[in-house]
Amino acid sequence: MEIKNKKAKVFLLIYLILIFIFMSLWSYKTPLVTDDLFFSNNHIIGPSINDYFESNGRIFGQMFTRIILSKGILFSSICTGLAFTVLLLIIFKITNSYKNNSLYIERIILITVSIFLFVPSFASVFIWRAGVGNYLITAILELLFIMVV
Repeated sequence: MEIKNKKAKVFLLIYLILIFIFMSLWSYKTPLVTDDLFFSNNHIIGPSINDYFESNGRIFGQMFTRIILSKGILFSSICTGLAFTVLLLIIFKITNSYKNNSLYIERIILITVSIFLFVPSFASVFIWRAGVGNYLITAILELLFIMVV
């Protein structure tokens, strides 16, 4: 089913807001684990420099994790929901699910359900705060590069 013009924009906006709220609440209700507590101090630059000189392959991912966790659980939950929503929006654009003010509902629902069902260790990538920094945000950056190319 295809929706055109203003209805498409309104539907997509409501859909993304609901996804954002759902993921933020899910992340907020999920307790912090040891890795999250390790990154939750306010030291961002110094440890990132150490990661660089120790040849750590997750320099940017762990820096994103430190930034997310620097302001507490509520901020990290909002960042998690926002990052997941941005990921969906980028995938919708790449797959032409939203194009020229037309919205293809079947594609949007199929993409969303597929991500929830078929991503291995869903919670480790999209709920666990260290996973959000290391995997979700870096995936967003990679998909943004694909959109440009």
